[in-house]
Amino acid sequence: MREYDTTELAARESLGETADHDEIREAAGPVAPRATKPIPTGIDLVTPEPWPQPVDGPDLIARLAAALRTHAAIGESAALTIALWLLHAHALPAFAVSPRLVVTSPARRCGKTTLLEVLAHLLPRPLSCADAAPRAVLKLLPNTPSLLIDDAGEFLGRRNELRSVLISGHRRTSAKLLRLERGKPCQIPTFVPAVLALLGDIPEALGACGIEIRLERKNAGETLRPFRPENAEHLAELNRMSAGWAADNMAALRDACRERQPALPAGTPEWKAQNWLPLLVIADAAGQDVPFRARAALAAVSPSASPVSSACELLLAGIAAIFEVVKEQGAEFADANRRRIVDRDRIRSSDLVKYLALVERQPWAELGRNRGPFNPQRLANLLKPFGIAPGMLTFTQCDNDSRTFSVRDRGYHAGQFADAFARYVPGACAADTKA
Repeated sequence: MREYDTTELAARESLGETADHDEIREAAGPVAPRATKPIPTGIDLVTPEPWPQPVDGPDLIARLAAALRTHAAIGESAALTIALWLLHAHALPAFAVSPRLVVTSPARRCGKTTLLEVLAHLLPRPLSCADAAPRAVLKLLPNTPSLLIDDAGEFLGRRNELRSVLISGHRRTSAKLLRLERGKPCQIPTFVPAVLALLGDIPEALGACGIEIRLERKNAGETLRPFRPENAEHLAELNRMSAGWAADNMAALRDACRERQPALPAGTPEWKAQNWLPLLVIADAAGQDVPFRARAALAAVSPSASPVSSACELLLAGIAAIFEVVKEQGAEFADANRRRIVDRDRIRSSDLVKYLALVERQPWAELGRNRGPFNPQRLANLLKPFGIAPGMLTFTQCDNDSRTFSVRDRGYHAGQFADAFARYVPGACAADTKA
């Protein structure tokens, strides 16, 4: 028998037995989304039993970092970052942001899978879902598992629903997916810790909500202990100690997030500050030298001033560099009459394309629907979203005899890029912002 909402039952009683289904639903009004509750499953999501005695924070963090470096070729800063992230996973209720831990490497056999196996023994309710069906993972989310996703590049490319889980679950306020269950809307919570391992660079979609840990293949001078799950008792003990420390400090961590912002290194962008806030709050709560080492790790692990740049942002950066050259010496490319442009504040579309073509491994060459030669029209299409379009400008040409000529041609003025450079290319300066 179909389960009716209580408002539908009341509407049926009011309208009588002769009312049809549409009349009943209209009288009942919209059904509020239901929050999905934890459900019993046949999958054992293990919650570690908190350590019974008080746990020393700095000692625990040092032991976690040492255990990680025993099995993975990572530096001290990366190990400290992961240790703090593990404690954030145990103390998740205290935080409004859960940064995704993204483990990357330039090539295979760098230890990503091994590191995830180690982390699975140090996280609360670990759930490996690299090969899981999306619906199965969604059913388990109300139980707040810690997601571990190996080979995440293929995972993110094929399964849009689970990619939504990772992105929406970054912030508690937006960590919900609206789905239909038995014909009724329900909200699935997505605010869960997640660690991903993938080959290559961090995806742009995760650049602003993740902390990247870069692995390299161990060299001949490095010795790592092979990881054996059957010999992981020492990790189980650390997992319990992490749960105990998080439980003892949960209220203090929650208060610290609400009452004050942790001190950050000068120039830290907002997106990075949000991702590191849970880790720095934990470091400050641990005390001793951990707060100082955590801030040093922030600069060492993620030194870039912005999240992973898109190809369009790299295109703007390339154009900014070209304008710096033009500012100093004008465009070097000569036309059929051996005349070159001497203006320092503008450039022809054809010359700009020629300069951009000199850049190795041009990421912008892959943009757009048409993958033909990179030409002025494709450049114009790429710049259009930034409000930049070529126009007819007057250029000054000079031949080998130093004679000057005026010519009209399509091109760009440096001033057209001033706003885009200021927003997307930190530190760039166009030659002249007067259009």
